[in-house]
Amino acid sequence: MMEVTWPDRMEDFALRSGHLTPGLLRLEMEEFRCVRGYLPEITAIHMDRLNEDEIRRELDEVGEALGTEIVSAREGLEISLRKDNRAPGLRVATIF
Repeated sequence: MMEVTWPDRMEDFALRSGHLTPGLLRLEMEEFRCVRGYLPEITAIHMDRLNEDEIRRELDEVGEALGTEIVSAREGLEISLRKDNRAPGLRVATIF
């Protein structure tokens, strides 16, 4: 799970306040893939309600560019954790 609080147009504010935008999440995911060799499953949380639609659209674009799905959390979402065999000790959220 990763927090993606602000849309890309608010990147400067996001950096100053210690939060992510979809574009900043993309950079984190690209770095993860370089180090680990794969992309983890991502559920985006902590989105600003006033900008949620914009953030969701941008997350869809990031997922498409990286060839993966980024799930946007919503009220009532249930998550189970399973062990990830690619990284011993790491647990990955699975949506059901």
